[in-house]
Amino acid sequence: MDKTTGKFIQIPYGNSLNQLSHHNIHGLSVHNNKLYVGLFFHGLEVMNLNDNKIVARYPQVPADGKNSTMVMCIYKTSDNRLLVGTTGSGLFEYNERSGQLSPVIYIPGNSFVNAIEEDHTGTIWTGSLIRGVFYYNPRTGESGNINFASLKDSTKNTYTVQGIYEDTDYNIWLATEAGGLFKINRQRQLVKRYTTTEGLPPTAYTGYLKIQIKICGSAQ
Repeated sequence: MDKTTGKFIQIPYGNSLNQLSHHNIHGLSVHNNKLYVGLFFHGLEVMNLNDNKIVARYPQVPADGKNSTMVMCIYKTSDNRLLVGTTGSGLFEYNERSGQLSPVIYIPGNSFVNAIEEDHTGTIWTGSLIRGVFYYNPRTGESGNINFASLKDSTKNTYTVQGIYEDTDYNIWLATEAGGLFKINRQRQLVKRYTTTEGLPPTAYTGYLKIQIKICGSAQ
């Protein structure tokens, strides 16, 4: 939206410099007057917001000899680092000065990163396809994984994490595909799962938007 006019401007897709290369968008982030766009099957693209021109295209994000063409999420941290989550190639950090994408070693290089969140300690959380969430703190080097293997669920314990949110009590909430809403306490213990039994709607994604997770979490 143009703040001066209040009108929305459509960015088309195509092959020119004022067009994105694909219409299927999964990640967006603005940093230093540039728009970073994560595309399905077309990698990462960077647009200069001064003239709406594409200044860089990364159709493939490399990782240990394996390339991912799918960027699922882009996240700007509190210290202005840009993190890029991919399918099957893990997490990357984008260096604006060099234009390079470097793998984040704390997150498995073959993982799917569907969601990214930074908590109040600066710890980065990433949601995976079938392995729960991974976390790491770039300042301390602490890292780990919390999965759903401990759940007594006779049907499935590999739910895809589509959204992550930290509430004001420093609990971490995970919104999953078909698995409901999960709560991780400050001690990083998986303590509760919320499903239709607790009144959540029987939808494929349960509260994956931050506001939805916040509303659901504030009731507990």
